[in-house]
Amino acid sequence: FDVVRFPQRTSFEWHVLQLFEHLGIDTVIDVGANHGQHALALRNLGYSGWIYSFEPVNSIFNLLSARMSGDDHWRGFNVALGEIEGRRSINVAAGDGQASSFLSFKEDGAERWGRASCHGLVLS
Repeated sequence: FDVVRFPQRTSFEWHVLQLFEHLGIDTVIDVGANHGQHALALRNLGYSGWIYSFEPVNSIFNLLSARMSGDDHWRGFNVALGEIEGRRSINVAAGDGQASSFLSFKEDGAERWGRASCHGLVLS
């Protein structure tokens, strides 16, 4: 067995924790939260402050909501954030939707991210 400090002092995660502590960060705004991967990574590192996640795609937000349940300091909002208010269509990438965007996919987009489907959503 190797007994090592977690996270290791040379890791990106350790530097993130040091930054949070040094700056007194107690709130994280997770825009385009997808399934909550980044929020969960922070929780796994021991971050216990507030997390506000914004995910515009309904089907993905439903999965995010399940991950948030039971965490009293994690709130989610099923909206996109932007400088205008209104409705727009979003191109939702196949698979886990990580490459979803208001922009059209480039020529190699379908190859890299799967065929996109278009969904309407509310901007807030």
